[in-house]
Amino acid sequence: MMTKEETQTLGHAFFDGKVLQYRRDSDEFWVDWTEEFCPTFCSDFEWRIKPDEPKRIKLEAWLNGNNLLMYIADFGEGYACHPNWTRLEKLDIETELP
Repeated sequence: MMTKEETQTLGHAFFDGKVLQYRRDSDEFWVDWTEEFCPTFCSDFEWRIKPDEPKRIKLEAWLNGNNLLMYIADFGEGYACHPNWTRLEKLDIETELP
């Protein structure tokens, strides 16, 4: 059973435009509340404010002047990290920021 404070927090978040999610206690996955009206926070479901998605960035692979592999954030087309460095596109990676 949710407390009055938890219900208020979720209600305020909904009306502030945040996405709410729900699940049954036995379910593994959360489901987005997609209705335009505020949900009734019944005790059959667990509710939360949807967490922010982790930000993904591309890291470019470069071989520096000492033949060390360096990963540099993607600064857009035409960017050269250093005149003596060699670009190794096949080794590029994508990662999530913490």
